[in-house]
Amino acid sequence: DGFYYQTKELYEQKKQESDYYRQVVTRMASYMGYEPGDVFPTVITRGLMQFKHYGYAADLGSTTVVVRLVNCSDGTVLAEESEYNRQTAYGTDILTRIFACKDKPEVLQDIRACTMETFTLLFEKLRQKTGIAPSDVLSMVVSGNTTMIHFLLGLDPFCVFSSPYAVRADRVGFLPAKEMGFPMKGCVYCVPGKSNYLGGDILSGMIATELYKKETISVFFDIGTNGELVVGNREFLLCGAGAAGPALEGGVVKTGMRAAEGAVDTVKIEDGKIQCHVIGEGKPKGICGSGIIDLLAELFLNGWINLFGTLQPERSEKIKEDPKT
Repeated sequence: DGFYYQTKELYEQKKQESDYYRQVVTRMASYMGYEPGDVFPTVITRGLMQFKHYGYAADLGSTTVVVRLVNCSDGTVLAEESEYNRQTAYGTDILTRIFACKDKPEVLQDIRACTMETFTLLFEKLRQKTGIAPSDVLSMVVSGNTTMIHFLLGLDPFCVFSSPYAVRADRVGFLPAKEMGFPMKGCVYCVPGKSNYLGGDILSGMIATELYKKETISVFFDIGTNGELVVGNREFLLCGAGAAGPALEGGVVKTGMRAAEGAVDTVKIEDGKIQCHVIGEGKPKGICGSGIIDLLAELFLNGWINLFGTLQPERSEKIKEDPKT
């Protein structure tokens, strides 16, 4: 009898555990967009969930959007693609876009549609490269400045610019992908921001570099259309931000381009000779933001420009006036 009661008690306990896991998986499947009868790619083994899990890691930049396809089981990056943010049709800088949609909800929705179009293009590029469709992806993490997250969610971003700077998208958290319009079965997580001009982009960089754990004082720059910097260590952190415009994305340079194949991304001047590295190791098609920064630094360090950025022709015979200009 003792054995019977012990077995019955164990049976009831296991049944309760099984019912609990079933409820968890059912709710999870529903939340992730699966319908009743769908095959949910999860196997429960001793209370652990093991499944094939792909994820997107997205950098929602003001000028350029980059998405990586990641195997979340081992952290392997399977592919990466980038595209110009289609929002630029409403302004090359974020303030122009903010004012473009002020008191104009229809323009705000158009800008959000441009954001989603950019993601759709990137998802398709990744699908063509890997064969993995968005419907096979179960999660996405999006990092972007505070204004970009407002646009992604279709929220009026004027609070980013206007006092008292009470932003609405600083801690969005997890959202169902389907509710946001993404063709995925899963969740989208937006990296939280700190304030109007210190968004999830700079904070995710701090997490990656672990600057806040270091004993020595370090400086971290996020140089893009909207530039931020952090200086400090484990005892203190000072943050600042400023609008750089699209200059460092190659947007206002005659030969400028984004960091893609054919872009000059590294410049070095040694013994009066200019050496360049081209992404893809082919012929140069233009110069991207990192190449522009390198070029300016090298010109200054070699005395070819002064503190005001004026070229010094007497320092090198390579500095010549263009007769066309």
